[in-house]
Amino acid sequence: MNSKSEIDRLMALAVDKLEDGPERQALLSKADLSDIPVSLLGEDDEDDDKPVMIKDMSIPQKIKLAMFGNKAARGALLREPNRMIQLFVLDNPRISDGELADIAKNSQVDEQVLRTLATNSQWMKNYSMKLTICMNPKVPLDISLKWFKFLTDKDLQNIARSKMVPSVLATQARKLLEKKHKKAGGGGE
Repeated sequence: MNSKSEIDRLMALAVDKLEDGPERQALLSKADLSDIPVSLLGEDDEDDDKPVMIKDMSIPQKIKLAMFGNKAARGALLREPNRMIQLFVLDNPRISDGELADIAKNSQVDEQVLRTLATNSQWMKNYSMKLTICMNPKVPLDISLKWFKFLTDKDLQNIARSKMVPSVLATQARKLLEKKHKKAGGGGE
């Protein structure tokens, strides 16, 4: 099987959001990484010339790099205009919780990347991820509202006052706080 067909199949699997099954694992284990610079695959370190190397790569090379690259490569690929490359970064098994939190804070990444991040229950177990997703103005409203019920009153108050979140979210935060206070107060006066 040639490299082009491997990339096409990996992309199809990513687009279809298939679970991490045996077919996908077999493709990942046979991936030909010979066309990717070793410095982008090695240990997670920072290097200024990596974004320049990445800029000159083809789309299939960038996809491979997104799935196998180090931290610096993943960071550079998140700035790519191609949404699919950004989504493949989330498939990298070396991605850390800190990187995921940075992605959740970033309003420059594609909306679909934020949606994918926010719908992964494993990544969203952390309270700070829930809060970060709710505070990011680029996250779709339906996703942000889904996580509101897990936020503390203090954080809901901050969202209600914030000028950085969409007004719909601020209004919903105020309504949720009023509802909680009426329930706690015995139904009102």
